[in-house]
Amino acid sequence: MAFTTGKTLRGWGVFRPDPWDFIGLYNSQAEAKIKAQEVGPNYIVRLGDHREGTDDFVWTSSDNPDA
Repeated sequence: MAFTTGKTLRGWGVFRPDPWDFIGLYNSQAEAKIKAQEVGPNYIVRLGDHREGTDDFVWTSSDNPDA
């Protein structure tokens, strides 16, 4: 089975891990944190890669880039 191909975008993702719900990708951490607060207490912000056209998101950091 072939995977859907699309651009991979890097940015700050807003998501809920369980059950999985990917809200979107944002250019800045501040923007993503605002969105996470809007959608609910179980949503978190992480820097990572998102495959356009899917809800795939692989994060590579905590929400604190100094951590």
